[in-house]
Formats: sequence, structure tokens, C-alpha cells
Amino acid sequence: MGLLLPVAAALLAQTAAAARPRFPLPHFRTTNFTQMGNLPTGLGPDAGGQGGYVAPAFLSNGFHGLRLGPIPFLADPYAGTSRPSGPYPGGTPTVPAVLAGYLHRDPKGRQRVLAAAPFPFETAIRVGDTLLSNRTAHLVTVLAQSFDMRDGTLRTSLVFADRDGSAGPWSLQINVTQFASRSDPTLVAMRITTRAEPPHLNISLSPAISLGGVPGEPQNDTTPVPNWTWDSCETLSLVSDCGSRMGLTAKAQLRNGSAPGTLRYDLIASSVAGDAYSPQDPMLAAYTAMEKGLYIGGFDELAARNRAAWAELWRSRITFGGPGFTATDQQMLDTAFFCEPSPSQHKTQTRTHDTCRSDRC
Repeated sequence: MGLLLPVAAALLAQTAAAARPRFPLPHFRTTNFTQMGNLPTGLGPDAGGQGGYVAPAFLSNGFHGLRLGPIPFLADPYAGTSRPSGPYPGGTPTVPAVLAGYLHRDPKGRQRVLAAAPFPFETAIRVGDTLLSNRTAHLVTVLAQSFDMRDGTLRTSLVFADRDGSAGPWSLQINVTQFASRSDPTLVAMRITTRAEPPHLNISLSPAISLGGVPGEPQNDTTPVPNWTWDSCETLSLVSDCGSRMGLTAKAQLRNGSAPGTLRYDLIASSVAGDAYSPQDPMLAAYTAMEKGLYIGGFDELAARNRAAWAELWRSRITFGGPGFTATDQQMLDTAFFCEPSPSQHKTQTRTHDTCRSDRC
């Protein structure tokens, strides 16, 4: 017995000192969309989705909770897809956005519950007189969508095209990058780049945030909103049926790209609920956060700070090694780790956990 103990200790020390396999962080990518014409009907972490219906991606920083479908700048996460019928894992997610602290009364009026919030990424893209919307989603082909858990960023590539248009065939290649900032929990950011064929197409992009399905009465807003170098701005101030208040400010910048027929559109949006984040007017708080986001450098700087914040979280990554432990096992462990901090925010002590019910999360 006395001999076995030193041998066992030596073996344990050798095992602990052995280099563990270095597995990459999860990066889900879907390219094999089930097609009905141009309509994608399946989207999940693996090609083909689950059961032929869409599983919207989920972005959250503990303050915002956002569901984004294959056309991620439309408020309807099922735009251009088949809605699920029958049982859905974790329930059917139909609300595109929630905001920590923005509440309303449940249908029976017994208690305050989390309310649907305005979808901050909603954007109107027009090619001539044709608006990309639910009605024209059949003109959209989704090429790929990837969710990078290294920094909580969603990237989507799609084509908006009409081969039989009255003015001749045209197409618009669209690439979208979106994230919910972890460095400032009130902010979300989106960049859209486009390439038109033919290059002389008349393209417009602008914020188009609506109140469809959002409980609350709009309030008169007197907050000054200078445009500066930013082209489009939208503000909303709401009070729900239980007195919960929220404010939203979204600003967008549209610039020509380096090549003919290309554009770059950056949108920075801030949403604040008075009950959760600030005792002051939530519209003023949202506007102040927005200006701060623009002042520090806009999309690029926010993206860099978001990556740094996630890198700090991933320093606590749990890794295993040993016989039989595979990259798939590590991916499951990493996904569980990602899901814990993603819908929570230590800065505001808030959490959007109830909306984190997706096989993409």
C-alpha cells in the first residue's frame, strides 16, 4: 500500500502536466438551407435545421434579448420562412426583442411580465421602388448565416434580386454583421455592406423601427437629436400599461464603398428601460449612451471593445482532455458556458434568460 500511493501520485501529476488538446471556440455556420423557391425553411446549428422550420439566432448581453431570422434586419424572425407548427423546443419564439426592465401586464392583468420591445435593427432597404419586406421576401436567397461564440457576433450573407423586373434584371448582394455590446449594455450595433448589379441601381437604406406588436403608448419626445455626420436618426419613447418606461435612439450612417455600386451602412442603437437601468428619463439615457458610442468611434470601436469583453469572459473557459474526449464534447461544454453569461449583465444586474431558448444559443 505504501508503494502504491507514490506511484498513483506520480501518475496523477503526469496526467495533469500533459498538454490538453486545443479545441477552437464554437462557430456555428449554416449554408445548406432547405429551399422552397428562394425561401429558406430550415435554419439551425447544423445544416438543414430542425423539422423544416426556422430556429432564429439569439443575441443578448443581459440587457437586450434579440431573435434574428435569416433576414436579420427585419423585425419578424420568420420573414421569408415557414413558421413552426407543432411542438418547438423551449416554446415558439415569436417576439423579436425584449428589453430588461420594460414590462407590461399579462393578459389576465395579474402581474407584470417582460414585454415585447421595438426591434432596434429594423432597416428599410429599397432598390428603386422595391422595398425588401415580408411581402418581397420571396426575392431573397439566404446564402449563409454564422454565429460566432467567440464574441457573440452574427453574420449573414444574402441576395435580394429580381430577374423579371420591369426595369430589367437586378441583384443586390447584402452582408450583415450584428452584435449586442458587452462593453456598454444599452448598445447594439449592425453593419450592412451591399454590392449592386448593375452598379447604377438606386439603393437606399434607413432605420425603420416600428411599434408593431409592442405594448405601450408613444410619448412626446423633446430630446434634441443633431445629425452631425450621421444621416438617419429615429427616437421612440414608450410607457406601458403598468407605467414601465423605455426610450430608444437609433442612428445610421450610409457611405459609398470603395468599388462602384457598393455601400456601407452602420447602425448604432441604444435602448433603455427606466425600471432597470437609470432613474432619469430613459429617452435621455438612451440618447446619451448613443452619443457616447458614436464619440468613441462607432461600429469599429464598439466591435473591438465587444471582442475584448468576450475575451475576458473566455479566460474562464473550462477545458478537458483525456481519452475519448472529442472536439464535439468540448463544443457542447463551450456552448453551455456561452449561454450562461450571454443573457446576463453584471454592470446592470439584469438578465434576459427567459428569451434564451434556442438551439442556436
